[in-house]
Amino acid sequence: MKLAEAFGLVLKRERKKKGLSQVRLIEMTGLDRRTIQQYESAQRTLILQNIQRIAKALDMSPGTLVNLVFDEFENHLE
Repeated sequence: MKLAEAFGLVLKRERKKKGLSQVRLIEMTGLDRRTIQQYESAQRTLILQNIQRIAKALDMSPGTLVNLVFDEFENHLE
């Protein structure tokens, strides 16, 4: 598993946990639909400046989001 795949899994899981649609997440982050779709499908690598926007929309700190991604990544290495 690549980091982009781990991020996509975490983003989709956390978005759904919060009861957010992709459209609502797009509205909350100011990112475009294609960007969110590509993040969730691991077709695009996350840029650091968007971590804060996404974390805020998911009501968590950027550090928590990054930790969840690395946990997901490491779980698939085993």
